[in-house]
Amino acid sequence: MYDNDIPVLRAHGHASPKGFADVATFVLLTIRQRLELIEAQFKDVRRRGAKSVYLFGSKRDGFHYLQEHAAPLHADVLKAYATQDTVAAIDLIQTVPGLGIVKGAFVAQCLGFTDAACLDSINVQRMGFDPRAPFLAGRGERPCKPAAFRKRIEQYLYVCNEHGNARYWWNSWCDYKANDPWGWFKTGNDVSRAHVTACGLSRAN
Repeated sequence: MYDNDIPVLRAHGHASPKGFADVATFVLLTIRQRLELIEAQFKDVRRRGAKSVYLFGSKRDGFHYLQEHAAPLHADVLKAYATQDTVAAIDLIQTVPGLGIVKGAFVAQCLGFTDAACLDSINVQRMGFDPRAPFLAGRGERPCKPAAFRKRIEQYLYVCNEHGNARYWWNSWCDYKANDPWGWFKTGNDVSRAHVTACGLSRAN
């Protein structure tokens, strides 16, 4: 799962500012939405741009921000990737409206940062984390100075890596999602592949 699909997302996100914006837009769309809905939503965004009904609230603000700032963000995140400075990458990504630490880490995970993972509501519930924990809050939710916010990101990554690396979180989430009562996906592999197809991409197997 991880080994099949993260390389596809990583290559797309690394290739150009547009590719980076695609990955970040995909993550924006996943906020409070079920994964099985995202492919159709992203198709609508590609067709209608900022006028898409699926870009509501901070998602529209984030989309606009990406259109204006994708090039410098892409360049700076790739510099962070070169040294696997995940803290710096998440700190950069979360400047996009709507992307706090959790979703910023999801973007980083899709871009191949090996210690990043998305501690979303599903992972918080299944792991028994406190959803009000400071390390799960974005800068806007609980304002703090830049140095303190980087410490918050470090704590978030520490919690992630107490349990496993990016591959562990990706594969375990996909397997868990495949067993949800909605029954949209038959296997974890189907769940994993859905991340790629939602971005308009494909993998060989």
